Amino acid sequence: MGDFANIADKIWVFMAVLARMSGLFLIAPFLAHYSIPRVVKMCLAVLVSLVFFPIVASRAPSAPDGMWECVIMLVQELAVGLIIGFVGMLYFSAAKVAGELVSMQMGLRFATIALPGGDPRLAVLGALNYTVALVILLVMNGHHWFFQAILHSYRTVPIGEFVWTSLRSEKLLALFGNVFAVGFKLAAPAMAVLMLATVGIVVLARMVPQMNVFIVGLPVRIGVGLAMVGTTFPLLLYVFSKLFIQMRRDILFMANG
Repeated sequence: MGDFANIADKIWVFMAVLARMSGLFLIAPFLAHYSIPRVVKMCLAVLVSLVFFPIVASRAPSAPDGMWECVIMLVQELAVGLIIGFVGMLYFSAAKVAGELVSMQMGLRFATIALPGGDPRLAVLGALNYTVALVILLVMNGHHWFFQAILHSYRTVPIGEFVWTSLRSEKLLALFGNVFAVGFKLAAPAMAVLMLATVGIVVLARMVPQMNVFIVGLPVRIGVGLAMVGTTFPLLLYVFSKLFIQMRRDILFMANG
């Protein structure tokens, strides 16, 4: 009977670890990318959970008696993984916001229809910024930070003891504000130059009424926008690297609460 209870406790601990890891693979940048098949994500979540299991099992609680208690605790574990991944996703949203704003000014929103192999909900420059951010994250081994945050979370948030605190709420609200602020700052140089180009085209159209503004304006805005994107690209790399360092701190903060 004791051996059966011991096996049941180990199965319960593995399910709890898998639930927390599954939350990470559902939403974290790179780990939850839409191009990775769901079966592959599930297999990776199981494999990583097997690696974490011996570390967590030594100080894990026994399995609860009731079925509903098990369900509630598994939902809590899933929430911990989702919160850690969600913080990372917010930082990548800043890159998307910047790309969306510049794409709208350049008139490239229509290009999302013909974007091969990409996310149709994402603008062309948004997809470019997102891809660049992913590459920088991988170069910095940032995908390891999420696993480190999961491991650290077991020290302060053991299995079945997750409680949402006011500190987490305040941090999430601050992160929401920072996402849009950073996105606007990244897009500001290109948007300012594009606005000046648009004003110049309007003035030129008043001076030369025979000129077709729609035919001339779109190539000019696209050319100016691409030139600005190429000019500010080194700055983008620097900003993303600094952002991800802050992202690591915020992930650990949300994990430890």
